[in-house]
Amino acid sequence: MVARDQKATRARLESNVLEIEKTLKEVGSPIPPEAVKSLDAAANMTDYDAVGSIQTILDRYALLSVGLNDEAWFQLIPASPSPKDRILTKGRWQTFLVKLDNGSRVTSPLEVRSGQAIDDLSQENKASRDFCTQQPHDWSKWFLMRMVGPPLMPGLMTGKEVEYFVIQLCSLDAGDRAAEFTFFLGGGQVSQGHYGSTMMVFKTIDPPASQ
Repeated sequence: MVARDQKATRARLESNVLEIEKTLKEVGSPIPPEAVKSLDAAANMTDYDAVGSIQTILDRYALLSVGLNDEAWFQLIPASPSPKDRILTKGRWQTFLVKLDNGSRVTSPLEVRSGQAIDDLSQENKASRDFCTQQPHDWSKWFLMRMVGPPLMPGLMTGKEVEYFVIQLCSLDAGDRAAEFTFFLGGGQVSQGHYGSTMMVFKTIDPPASQ
């Protein structure tokens, strides 16, 4: 992401960081203390360096990057090529960030779907914080998915050059599992090009015997 106005970009990104930190704390997956220290240290950097440093820190926790060019065409890039960096625990919500590089500056809901995710979460799983419970599913649908967080989340793009959202996944099965994710502009019919898809493999482990 190359910003035109570094000072304004920095201010918007720092505002987004506060939202992310609050959301991750509320869902029980706070940013590690060492990362918080690094984010705080960015306050003493130039605008250009701070913008780069903040992204470098948050990118470590990203599941993928969603790119929108100036015509709002999508490109999705997984944060890592290795399933070992996407380890899920069966029956437990795992929290990731979704990075959005919004070259189009579009303001619209950002929505996501997957053919391998169960479409309708039970009321219990909608409200659960740490653990998810089994829902009826066939072999092809193996996980639950939700975007979370205040105040404009889940999924309302603000037109910032770069911003992050919080997504949670919960696997109902153990083993190596693949899923295709499609991000698109919400609020209306999805037109050609205004969506993007990527396939990722996850390693899902069984929970400890004590759970």
